[in-house]
Amino acid sequence: MDVSGTGQVAVIGAGPGGLVAAKELAEAGQRPVVFEAANRPGGVWRTPDGAAWPRMRTNLSRHICAFSDFAWPADVPDFPVKEDVEAYLTAYAASFDVTKNILFGCTVTSIAREKAGWRVHWRRDGREDTACFDHVVMATGVFSHPVYPGIPGMDPARSGCLHSRDFRTADGFRGQKVAVVGASFSGYEIAATLAGAGVDVVHVVNRSCWVVPRFFTLSEDGARTPYDMILYRRDNFRQAPTPLDRLRQTHALFERVAGNPGDADDALRIDVMAMMPPFVTFSDTYLDHVRTGAITVRRGRAGRLCPEDRPVPLTGLALETGDHIAADRVILCTGLQCRLDSLSKRVRDVLAHDPDDILQPLLLDRCTFHPDLPGLGFVGFYRSPFFGVMELQARWIAAVFSGQRPHPADSRARKNIQYERGIRERKPRPQFAHGDYVALADSIAGALGVLPALDRGDPLHACVTDGPVLPAQYRLAGPGAKPAIARRILIGAAERFQIQAFALDQAGRVAAGPS
Repeated sequence: MDVSGTGQVAVIGAGPGGLVAAKELAEAGQRPVVFEAANRPGGVWRTPDGAAWPRMRTNLSRHICAFSDFAWPADVPDFPVKEDVEAYLTAYAASFDVTKNILFGCTVTSIAREKAGWRVHWRRDGREDTACFDHVVMATGVFSHPVYPGIPGMDPARSGCLHSRDFRTADGFRGQKVAVVGASFSGYEIAATLAGAGVDVVHVVNRSCWVVPRFFTLSEDGARTPYDMILYRRDNFRQAPTPLDRLRQTHALFERVAGNPGDADDALRIDVMAMMPPFVTFSDTYLDHVRTGAITVRRGRAGRLCPEDRPVPLTGLALETGDHIAADRVILCTGLQCRLDSLSKRVRDVLAHDPDDILQPLLLDRCTFHPDLPGLGFVGFYRSPFFGVMELQARWIAAVFSGQRPHPADSRARKNIQYERGIRERKPRPQFAHGDYVALADSIAGALGVLPALDRGDPLHACVTDGPVLPAQYRLAGPGAKPAIARRILIGAAERFQIQAFALDQAGRVAAGPS
């Protein structure tokens, strides 16, 4: 592949963000060159070394977890498993001829700004190479390196202890007692996966989370609707004029649809009157396993692994309180951090990059641009990125780099970065820096000029205004519009789920209006 000439854009990473960036750049007339260290695309969904384990089910439905102009196969479950997502991404890359632009087996070693653009150095097959690019898109994401707690006895190579990043299957754990440490999505789902395979599980959590089922049953006929088709709507919080009102409403909704997890085990109880930011995870079986005793819950923080002498076989762990938990194996579900080692220190300093801050590792205008780093864009660099948001970021970057849209106004960009800094400094810290998917998506769509605006007489008006915010809505009008594809996807979802104008009242109740 020729990596010289004008119009070239280096895209770092061939996960979902890198694939959609390459596709959108090519459609905007740019020449993307994708650098991928592995030998196949997929990122966290890649077999065999991605962070997602085999048969792991998504916590977003395929209606929300999708690119706007590429529908999922109709026979895929509403909540796909890891293999389905990898197949979707592979088909996406093939359909838009993205693979030809990927240099597999390329490890980018440094990226630095030059007068003429961006100098990229990489290593492939033992050979060092370099080229200058007009622009660079970082698409390696925030889930790049495992976080290990700094506790006595901790060693990533210690026998009997592994990070969730390396978990693959319950096979090999049967007949053992396993301590799962962490209150993240992976902690709850790995604990449930092990318990479902008959493994004796102790789950150590330092906070309580709402454990929400993937489907809500809202109608009298018992029909089930993916939760995200109810929650992610523009009108859901119009009745919550203040942040405190919204907090009350969110807690009330989760308590109504999921019940207080403390009813399964008091160690999981949530004090809804404390009005703390809600933490949520999604599982269809976890609480059932807790009720049957297949999962024992212990509240606290891991203080050390036992014994502390690393060469000695693991016997368990001790909490900070001193309480001992016997275990043959320990799985650390302690998160993944964002590393940007290939970027020069100067660039990282401009970004205020902090790899130890899992919530807000860098500060960007709408998670995409920095006004002091022209020619550099980011896709998927916020915690829990949605495919639809990554696609909007890629479209915005492609439009700016190709000259079709202006760079963000300097004053607006700096104001937005100050807002992001405020999120980093917020106390108590929320679970997600951008938990409001709809607000972030609409903000980027507004900058791109693709916010949906349909006449009241349009058959899709109610679905767009009051229904779930599906990525296809951002293909109805504006630059890059594909209205025929978008309408087909939106109509299909509306007919499938009989989408109505649901609204949340102040008590978190879901009221259905006319179709």
